[in-house]
Amino acid sequence: MECRHANQAWSPCRYVSEQPGARWELAFSNQVVRFQHDGSGTMQMQIGEQTPWAKVQARWSADGTLCWNTVCARGDIPLD
Repeated sequence: MECRHANQAWSPCRYVSEQPGARWELAFSNQVVRFQHDGSGTMQMQIGEQTPWAKVQARWSADGTLCWNTVCARGDIPLD
């Protein structure tokens, strides 16, 4: 799996899930992006530990890339 933030180059990333479908993170390029989903359709993302949580919508591109605002992942994406 590869990830990127904004216009960065794609880099290998690691998916870790605390609670499948509710809390997970992507670790890549010396940063961690955290996600949380409350089951009501509201998803939030936090880039690093110093930024505030922001509401995000997941979207798929035509080439199979999954993005949340400016963070994207491609490849073997584990979907819970």
